[in-house]
Amino acid sequence: MQIMDLRSTLIDLFSVDAFDFLALMLDSFSTTIINKYGCVKLNVPPPSGGVGIVFSLGKVEIDGKIKVIDRIVIEERRIIITIGGSSNEARVVMNDIIMLIVSFETRHEIRPLSPILEIDESQYTVQLSIDFPRFISGSMAENVPKSISSQTNIAPASMRAIISPVGLRYRIRYQGENDVLRSDSITMVDKYLTIEAREGISLDARIFFASAPVKSEVLLDLLHSFESE
Repeated sequence: MQIMDLRSTLIDLFSVDAFDFLALMLDSFSTTIINKYGCVKLNVPPPSGGVGIVFSLGKVEIDGKIKVIDRIVIEERRIIITIGGSSNEARVVMNDIIMLIVSFETRHEIRPLSPILEIDESQYTVQLSIDFPRFISGSMAENVPKSISSQTNIAPASMRAIISPVGLRYRIRYQGENDVLRSDSITMVDKYLTIEAREGISLDARIFFASAPVKSEVLLDLLHSFESE
């Protein structure tokens, strides 16, 4: 396996009013982030569409290596870190951001700040030593191209259509209840594990894109398992 790209996202959710959000909206806080990571403050709303601050294209040195910070998002009760590195490296940046947030507290004395929920997400672009059809070998999906082609002519005259699978997608649903999350009005939405051929590249290149709501090392182990079967 050859790893061509890795992006890890860490999302920390906090109780309402866990940190002094108004103090973080001051220019002094943004200046501290910009000076520390060399990033740019974007004039865009955060992913939730609510109030927040978004920084992009920073960098940080971790264990002697420079890592690119894709984005830092700070909302009233959520922090999102996306880094060009592993989940553990995203955690290093998250811990630094939390410490900075704590240092800007103006409502009371400085207190430890801990999330009530942490969510990992990771994305890999890799070149594997297997062909993509092996991912669906033996499944009903293998019959889809033949079935469609036999039912109708889907290509214009003098042309032919080549139908091939490009991905697998699994929905992850969260069942049951969690008392802590319920008391803080936090719900878990469906997420997806996806493995697909890299868009814009021939299937013969054996380059795949994979994403899942797990730590980067977990997703990497899954990709390694395909090559060992």
